[in-house]
Amino acid sequence: MKKEFDLNYDTFTKCMLTSLFVGISAVYINLAFDMLFRYFTRYNLSAIINVSSIIMGCVILLLICGVFYYGFKRLFKGSASTVFGIVFLAITAFAIYKVSGVVRSPIFKETVEFREELSGILAINGILAAIFIPFLYKKDKLISKVL
Repeated sequence: MKKEFDLNYDTFTKCMLTSLFVGISAVYINLAFDMLFRYFTRYNLSAIINVSSIIMGCVILLLICGVFYYGFKRLFKGSASTVFGIVFLAITAFAIYKVSGVVRSPIFKETVEFREELSGILAINGILAAIFIPFLYKKDKLISKVL
């Protein structure tokens, strides 16, 4: 008798399920970061970074990373995890660098706090994408338990 965890999923399905799992995990981590950041800094602007944008943004962004990981798996075969990790860490560093120039408010303190919060969220998403998508992709039991 064939059990559910005995099924073999194709590469695209595994990439998408892994990135979805990492995306859902990123939502919880980013919400905790957002809550703690706002508590300790008393930052109160929420027009751009709020609960709904964190939930939708993290999941969609990491699903897109899953599609890219699938492309890297097809293009680079054995070294896809390493190349993917290096590329996405570089993209994350570049995005954080570009965020340092954003002006959110005419009040300097609010602009700095916005940059810090957005940089933290980008760093969390980038690290999770670069490290955990390739790492968890190799864990077949995880994918069968997520389904």
